[in-house]
Amino acid sequence: MAKPPQNTAQKPEAKKGGIGSVFGAFTGALDDIVNEVKRDLRDMTPPEAAKDPATKRQQELTQRSNAMQSMLGSAANGLAENNVYGQELPLATAPLPNSQPVTTILLPEEMPTGNLWERLRDPAYAKNLRADACYHALTAADVESYARAISNEGKPPFTLGLVAINLPAFTEEDLTEQTFPEPDLLTQTLLKTLQAEPRLFGAIGAGPRQLWPNLQALDDYLTHLLNNHRKIIAIGPLGLDETFAAYTLPQQQAQLALQLEVAAAFNIPVFITARKSVERLTEVLNTSQATLGQLPLLVYLDAITTAEEAQLVKQFNMFALLRPELTQPDFTGKDFYRGLPPSQLLLASGSALVAPNGFSGHFNQPKFLENSLQAGAKIRGSQVALLAPTTSKNLLELFKL
Repeated sequence: MAKPPQNTAQKPEAKKGGIGSVFGAFTGALDDIVNEVKRDLRDMTPPEAAKDPATKRQQELTQRSNAMQSMLGSAANGLAENNVYGQELPLATAPLPNSQPVTTILLPEEMPTGNLWERLRDPAYAKNLRADACYHALTAADVESYARAISNEGKPPFTLGLVAINLPAFTEEDLTEQTFPEPDLLTQTLLKTLQAEPRLFGAIGAGPRQLWPNLQALDDYLTHLLNNHRKIIAIGPLGLDETFAAYTLPQQQAQLALQLEVAAAFNIPVFITARKSVERLTEVLNTSQATLGQLPLLVYLDAITTAEEAQLVKQFNMFALLRPELTQPDFTGKDFYRGLPPSQLLLASGSALVAPNGFSGHFNQPKFLENSLQAGAKIRGSQVALLAPTTSKNLLELFKL
């Protein structure tokens, strides 16, 4: 994107003496200090690291991976929650070993406090939380609607959610600039929302319908986003879509392989999909596994409806989502979900456009997670009270907490 033209108009000369001169001297001294610090930092930076892109990139990846795990595992990095009235609440005291449990007063309408990821482990708090593993937003309005619904939650269970969006491809003209182009409206909205809502995290990735003409640019841009926006904690939705344009499958496969490599480097999970492309997706995953040594953790984004999809999930030990599709009376994948181990199940909103049975015409909302949970429990012959904490625990496993 072209830089705005510089203002070349002459500024009026400041009058000498008085407060202006004192202020000028003060700011001049600050400038000298800042410049000296910059020089010291530059002198302390090994020239080899600055010149070697591979070394610099590896340092960035390591720093990013460590920082993300620290953020998710710490109660002091923007995860301290307020109750519904906006008043900060103290963290609950953990029971001491070999002693009577400390009584924690938890009001019925109170939001859990502190590190919400850790609160998913605590039965006293977890019952007041619903972990939404993936809400796939298609437009900026979807992101805003989901965030608004979460901020308006007035009673438990309160939602801890992950919003996933697709990254539109930059054109060749965009990529000729020296700096990255401005993010599109959807990406801007997600980044702004993540900053504003402590209970929201994000995932982003170039899907099979967002084909980048330059894979190196995609690599650089994803790395840039992950390094600069640490609440983006996963990559996706990714995948293959043979129904979209079969002649682009080689390009889709190359783009998917690249993003799997980025996810592995950052040690973050991937949300993946296959639209009538299970066989080809299996080929890409096998090749990437051989190349990388180990794939990142994978989550199958779609509802499982065929034996081929069920085999794919089993072969690569993917997590599967309990989505609104499971609430349909004629849902064809019931047997596949009955056969999945409990450790592979996550609760998720799924697509912004797909609401549970009985809510046709509604946009998806966090409150509908309860419908999917009930449907999943019914299909598996389980109880909601048992399945809910299992899906929350699995989400912690997904992010290796």
